Amino acid sequence: MKPLLSVIIPVYNAEKYINSCLSSIIQQSFQDFEIIIINDGSTDNSLKVLNEFKNSNKIKNFIVVNKGNGGVSSARNIGLQNAKGQYVTFLDADDIFEKDHFKLLLQGIENNEIDLSVIGFSRELENGQVVRKTFGKTRIRTKDETVADILELDGYNGFLWNKLFKMDLIRRYDLSFNEEVTITEDLLFCVLYIKYIKKSLYNPYPSYHYIVRNNSAMTQRTYGNEFKDSWFTELTSYDEMIKAYSGNKVAENNILAAKAWTTRYLSGLISEAPNEDERLKKISSDLFSFSMRNLIRVLGSSLFSIKNKIVFIVSMIIPKASNKLRKKKAQRLQKESQ
Repeated sequence: MKPLLSVIIPVYNAEKYINSCLSSIIQQSFQDFEIIIINDGSTDNSLKVLNEFKNSNKIKNFIVVNKGNGGVSSARNIGLQNAKGQYVTFLDADDIFEKDHFKLLLQGIENNEIDLSVIGFSRELENGQVVRKTFGKTRIRTKDETVADILELDGYNGFLWNKLFKMDLIRRYDLSFNEEVTITEDLLFCVLYIKYIKKSLYNPYPSYHYIVRNNSAMTQRTYGNEFKDSWFTELTSYDEMIKAYSGNKVAENNILAAKAWTTRYLSGLISEAPNEDERLKKISSDLFSFSMRNLIRVLGSSLFSIKNKIVFIVSMIIPKASNKLRKKKAQRLQKESQ
């Protein structure tokens, strides 16, 4: 009999964390699931730890796919190809979650009109400090409202691990992860999926514990660090969203506003990067110009709080001073998280 839920977990050098993640899974109150692990060319003992866990816990629906390193998107695509469940969720190998996490996600999608179930989360540093926790009321949202919710700066964001998707929609519309996009590839997948839904349901209860690791890709992408060209793929992600929602003025407007916020952020990262050169300066100037052209769009958008809009205005009026302040803040946060 096929499982109701497929749980896909890409693994890359996660030997220190994967046991905690898997323990969270086998302790779930809902048990009709399969676990699909994709070992993406780990160079540590991740594969050994996975096999030992599988053998010691005698898990029936536990699949381990071993492959060469190709990135998280290629790993997730292989997971989708192997998934047999009616629903699918994705987890990160270094996070943990509460025992009712799957149960709550499934409760949100039981209504046939609901095609996407979203749960809240707690964002935590490695030292245990909680830096953010979702709150609010459970709500049902339309397609356009869901696009806005996922792009909202202080919303539930485009993470995969706090969402439950229907496999029939993924297969019907041949959805997969763009393996050329290395930043916000998860957001891109979510927004493309939302194009085909009727409604979503959001439960803000923080059942997922997202642990921010000091060596993660996102913590490295901060003010004062060396700039990597791969970070530009985030713009590719937004361009793909705009293309997909062509003709939907509400969604297009929100995506453009989110892109304008991102271009200002990338421009600032370049300005404070030790490897800034003439090529990057030119790109930074172009990104800043895009943000300026879309200033009114950002200020009129529901995606950003009043505080965030003020921050955006200041960053456009006095960009150098704003970049310096953000660099100092980033350095302070890095020290606090250690």
